[in-house]
Amino acid sequence: MRKRIAVFANAWGSEYLHEIVSGLFAQAQRNDADIYVFAEFSAYGDTDHKNKSEVNIFSLPKLSEFDGIVILANSFNDAEDTNLLRTKILESGIAAVCLEYEMEGVLTIRSNNESGMRDLAEHMITKHRARNIVILGGPKSHLESEERIRAVLDVYQAHHYEIPQENILHGDWAKNLGMQLFDNWVKEHATLPDAVLCANDTMALGICEYLQGRGISVPDQVKVTGYDYLLEGQESYPSLASVSHEWKKMGEAAYACLAAQWNNLKDRKNLWLDSHFKCGKSCGCDGEPLEEDRVDTKRTLQRQKMDNFNVDSHFRHLYKALRKASDEKSLSESLASMFASEHWMEGEDLMICVEKEFYRIVEQDANLHSDGYSEEFMMACCLTCEQPEEPRIISREEALFYFSKQRPTPWVYFYVPISSEDKTYGFAVLSRDMNFGVDNYFYIWTRHMNQDMEQVRRNITIADLTRRLQKASVTDVLTGVYNRFGCEEKSYPLLRRLHDAGKEGVIMLVDVDRMKHINDSYGHACGDAALRTITDVLKQELPGDWIIARFGGDEFMIAGERKDRNMDELLKRIQEKLAAARRERRFEFPLSISIGSIVIDTNLPFSPEEALARADDVMYFVKERNHKKLDAMRYAED
Repeated sequence: MRKRIAVFANAWGSEYLHEIVSGLFAQAQRNDADIYVFAEFSAYGDTDHKNKSEVNIFSLPKLSEFDGIVILANSFNDAEDTNLLRTKILESGIAAVCLEYEMEGVLTIRSNNESGMRDLAEHMITKHRARNIVILGGPKSHLESEERIRAVLDVYQAHHYEIPQENILHGDWAKNLGMQLFDNWVKEHATLPDAVLCANDTMALGICEYLQGRGISVPDQVKVTGYDYLLEGQESYPSLASVSHEWKKMGEAAYACLAAQWNNLKDRKNLWLDSHFKCGKSCGCDGEPLEEDRVDTKRTLQRQKMDNFNVDSHFRHLYKALRKASDEKSLSESLASMFASEHWMEGEDLMICVEKEFYRIVEQDANLHSDGYSEEFMMACCLTCEQPEEPRIISREEALFYFSKQRPTPWVYFYVPISSEDKTYGFAVLSRDMNFGVDNYFYIWTRHMNQDMEQVRRNITIADLTRRLQKASVTDVLTGVYNRFGCEEKSYPLLRRLHDAGKEGVIMLVDVDRMKHINDSYGHACGDAALRTITDVLKQELPGDWIIARFGGDEFMIAGERKDRNMDELLKRIQEKLAAARRERRFEFPLSISIGSIVIDTNLPFSPEEALARADDVMYFVKERNHKKLDAMRYAED
């Protein structure tokens, strides 16, 4: 049986994830192992609730079902997520390795942030004579950011240059905040620095964008460097001087660490991999040629970027397919129709699993959660080797390993959350080529799917509210049976259909005897109890397909098919059950009803008004007789 390796990562660092998994998978292929990537897209700027529903994907797998764990811990936004995984790993005793973050009790592989950054700082001083520099770091107290900043400060101090504290800015790894912080610095100092040394490539690209947008030449007027050596930085103009982690080698080393644990080797120890400075045009050098595998990846991404029309078209088709889905059946049909005809982005294998509670609406979505997953899901969509499968209930374990059990060779499987704010809807499984982990499709696909599923959830909510409103409009609040409007909407069409089919219909009019006396003498609460009791008896004794409606204040109308029923026996049984219910509920007041019942003649034209009038005549005849009996009893008591 192939070994199973789970990878936990925040996929915002898509190239980081791609390179790590590529190196890991290269070894896994040689050693017959599958890779399962559980990826989330939480971000610093998002709410805690939204991030929680994203990170919830980490709770989908049970660690005991895997042979090894690789944690890209430095990509996480919350140390709590790291600690939770650490606890689970130590409890399970499973082989594990943590990348770029020291995790007590777990083997760690880290980049030597300082080695590459020292080389970069030394290069900027000796080669380019950059003295007045600004350092743009990541968030304060972030371990890797602090290491990179410290390396620069140490090198400059060794050359007898002190970097003022005000020249050290703390961003959030993204472009916008870094550009804003640098703009504030420029305005405050009314000058430009010799160079801006950034703690990652994304912020460095933002600084280049800021400078070039103001007509400031990079590198002639200001030199800019980054860290991570991303393809985006190498594709930009000028190409970005940066520091390479050697992430692919780190992925290969991660597999070696897992293998050492599987083989119970005693010389297991944490590893450090040196980072390396790569010069580029943004610092004033010619730059270095890309390795062949990165060239191939770059070509692939360039081809994809030229296909933006197809990307946009794909997501428009997806939205169009899902925009009207409003229940389990329509969602499954919409997904099947979409992906059966168009799945170039998703690949040959795709599964979308939805929590069963997704289809049920309760107040404030209390039935949905963001902490953990259910043991069973509705497999709303499944594409296996391009062939759609029928939707069905599927267990969590079967969903996790569904594709890997069918594929004869090792592969990589991506698992992403389907969620909205703090609520988990389910998850998707994608089995695609490795470039899905590096291009923006991974993020874009997940976001579009989440947005479209939000629309489906809104549709379900609207459909549920519509049903409730429709029911409320035809339902009597006190008794729960149809009201007069509901009676006209339901009973008249039923009687007409029966008549047209040559079947005998029955109309009953039921009136509570001396209802005014009950309300006046015993109170309206007792009057309400009397009406509910009568309704309960009618529901129990009448056929389930007959229609019961509260026609007026104390009057009910009943419609149904006779089917050779003995109507006298039915009426007698209703009266007996009502008398028994009165005794059981210990009512102090007398409770009886008058029933006028007729069978509609199929040989005569059908008229609802005429049929009601006939039933009313019968009911009043019975009511007059019953009232005389009740009045006589009251007179005798007085």
